[in-house]
Amino acid sequence: MTQLEHVEPGLGSVAPRARRKGYPAASRNFDLIALALAAWVLLGGYADGIAHVHGATDDSFFTPFHLLLYSGMLAKGIFLAGMQWRNVSRGHHWLQALPRGYLMSLVGIVLMATGGFLDFLWHGAFGIEADIEAAVSPPHLLLAFSALVFMSGPLRALWGRAEAQRGRAQLFPAIASALLVYSICSLFTQFVHAISWVELFTPGGEPDELLLRDHAMTAKVIFPALLMSAVLLLLLRRWALPFGAVTFLLVTNSALMFLLRSASHGGDNWLVLLAPLVAGLLGDLLLRGLQRPRIAALPLRAFAFLVPFSYHVVFFVILQWTGGIWWSIHMWTGVSVLAGVFGLALSFVAVPPPLPPEGSPAPGREPQDRAGRTGESAWQAPAAARDTARR
Repeated sequence: MTQLEHVEPGLGSVAPRARRKGYPAASRNFDLIALALAAWVLLGGYADGIAHVHGATDDSFFTPFHLLLYSGMLAKGIFLAGMQWRNVSRGHHWLQALPRGYLMSLVGIVLMATGGFLDFLWHGAFGIEADIEAAVSPPHLLLAFSALVFMSGPLRALWGRAEAQRGRAQLFPAIASALLVYSICSLFTQFVHAISWVELFTPGGEPDELLLRDHAMTAKVIFPALLMSAVLLLLLRRWALPFGAVTFLLVTNSALMFLLRSASHGGDNWLVLLAPLVAGLLGDLLLRGLQRPRIAALPLRAFAFLVPFSYHVVFFVILQWTGGIWWSIHMWTGVSVLAGVFGLALSFVAVPPPLPPEGSPAPGREPQDRAGRTGESAWQAPAAARDTARR
């Protein structure tokens, strides 16, 4: 923590404000307000999604559904930025001006604003997405990612708090935040949710050929990405892999799968085997940032996203370069990003965020025992009780 030097104020000068250490104290009201504003954005996202599914959108970016979505984003941004400004003016460092876990929510709002602008440009350049394209176009995926970042704020905040949390009331912000995260993920993967396509399972609900191919081809990217990420992360959970191990795994497996069918049906598309080679070498280089015995989280997250993403984006670029691809740019770029997103999500299962140490005080509070004592005496009280018992 930076220490401010004491300066005697002269005539007309203002004494410097004392710097406050740590984060501002968390409150249930803050959690609930952040949760409600995030739910506003989620409802806007679902309204826009329903409009896309039912063809209620036109060629304009400025729709009532976007208004609902982005007004919620604006309200959430004003709330977080206002609290950030207020706490900085009260002496908190700008990196610790929001309760622990919420700075990333503010970053998520900035990302969502950026994604909205890119979505506007994307629509002008390539037109309005239809059907599955609306779920996987790159600007929409940036919007989804940014929503995950700020919607998970209450979940992150409660995860890092040291005090005991139990019961519906105390855990509601975390549970509801997890529901928002779950729901935004479901919204952007609706094409593989049976509950959203019930009519396809009823008599007379057979899909047309193009729609069926879009669904099937998307699954052919997502499932291998999940399998690839699961195997690599499982190995990394136990061992420090030597350089070349990722390349060996990806290239060998891809060669076997290519020989299984594509060698006889895919013509002269052998160049696609460069995709696992590129992804494998990138993965081996990224593994140099992972230190044992404790895995560094940031390099692991980058590894988990970039390996499946690079694999598939290089695969599609090669196909486009060598003979063309019938999929739209919305589909093949977006599905490649989704492959990386699912790999990133699995990394949180393999190496979850750290739990707060047992017995540590909540941010901004001193330790307190059952008798209400704070400070050093609270930590010493249990030891004193044990000494009395021994005597």
